[in-house]
Amino acid sequence: MPSAKAQINGMRQVTAAVAAGDYRGQPPAGRDLIEALFVTSPNWDINASEFMADDKRMDDIRKRHQVWIVRDWPTNPSVLKIFSESVSNLQAAINTLNQTFHDERISKDLLTWVIIPQKSSRITEDTRIRLYPHERPRVSRQFTEPNDIPKTAAAILQELRPHIQAATKCLKSATCEIKMRLSFGLLCVERFKKDQANLVNWDEYVILVKDYSRRCGLPFTTRFREYRLANSFITRMLEYDGIGDLRLDHKSTRRTYTLFLTMMHGKELVVENWSNDESALSRAKLGNGHPRPYIDWIVTAPDMMLDWSLHAETWGYESVPKDLLELLKTLRHNIRYNEDENNFLLPSQVVVTKDPRDWKDQIYLTRLKTSFIAEFQDSPYVLEISMTQEWQGLKTRAPEQKVIWQMDFYGKHWDSAMNQVNPVDQRKDFGEGLRNIWVGTDPDILNRFLEFLENFLKVQQQVHFPVEDPEEDEVKDE
Repeated sequence: MPSAKAQINGMRQVTAAVAAGDYRGQPPAGRDLIEALFVTSPNWDINASEFMADDKRMDDIRKRHQVWIVRDWPTNPSVLKIFSESVSNLQAAINTLNQTFHDERISKDLLTWVIIPQKSSRITEDTRIRLYPHERPRVSRQFTEPNDIPKTAAAILQELRPHIQAATKCLKSATCEIKMRLSFGLLCVERFKKDQANLVNWDEYVILVKDYSRRCGLPFTTRFREYRLANSFITRMLEYDGIGDLRLDHKSTRRTYTLFLTMMHGKELVVENWSNDESALSRAKLGNGHPRPYIDWIVTAPDMMLDWSLHAETWGYESVPKDLLELLKTLRHNIRYNEDENNFLLPSQVVVTKDPRDWKDQIYLTRLKTSFIAEFQDSPYVLEISMTQEWQGLKTRAPEQKVIWQMDFYGKHWDSAMNQVNPVDQRKDFGEGLRNIWVGTDPDILNRFLEFLENFLKVQQQVHFPVEDPEEDEVKDE
């Protein structure tokens, strides 16, 4: 039996740990604690074992409600034991666990991956879609008549309408930072049936899209080669002056740089607005290099130059270790300038000024993203066209392994609006009727989403111009 002095020291250590907010591990012995059992179903996709593996989430619940939570392992793997000195804290913790498990099940059940065809107002019974292996579906004859944007937007809304509510529930269950973008891309037919006709009408194409998407035969990429083509798009958009359409505000244009260091174990250091001054250190974030998708709506538009997707992912971040910040201090950005005003995106250089030592074997990829960003006049939306250079490890003196570019359209308010948290239930709060995301004066969310689609389709029309066949510029996502 421990001595009185040892017991007193033990009690002091427990008290100090509790005062510091440390409720990890087994509950302290010798204290008058109230115990409750939280039982999960072994048939759920999310169970107690998987839930407890998320240390950060569990620690947040423990600290917020001042409770100890442990698994009843191996006796009852589906049971969590909760201990507290307060009945109210115990009940609050149980309510939070209930809500969190509910959100987890929703997020797994309602993850919405959808591929739909964009039926332009120009599509008729005589329209034929070309289908060939490893190529992008396209209309057999290019249209010369204008597209009726409100009619096309209404057709897209009709296809996406069943998914909007499910996606909203899914996003509200997210516990990490959400980032949503609408990205231009290319969809191609990868798995081709032996008896598949090369020309099909629109109704046949709709059926094929559903069939191929179920068999994962329609890969979609948002990344293109040849960054000089990106500069052509930027020039085109800046010169565009269509009456009644969205036009870029020249005064809002800016160039930003983002540094990515991907590590062997999958973590990734991200520095937005990267610069050579000390302020860059405060913007460094460490997270998972593979975000969790919550929305992935892919739209194939065979009568347009590019397809597109609306996608949202969650990014979980943690504090950056000091030794990784020290590595960041040794990296410098050499920006390449060009007198040619049409070269908005140019490759630049990441310079490693000191021996990275142990980090040589831990950094898998170094990427530098250069972005051209401009707002649309009298609109809450922005256009971002970016170029990304990629090097193996920290070997940035060698030629890049890859240089790709992409083009995104999104609300300048989205990052803030999608990460507001209700202080009461600690869940995402997008405003009544998602008004904070799909902005506008109409009280109906569907009408406001329709307005967003119409705005985007105007931009899609603007980037539809003759250039080299974009299928030659496709690179697959890795």
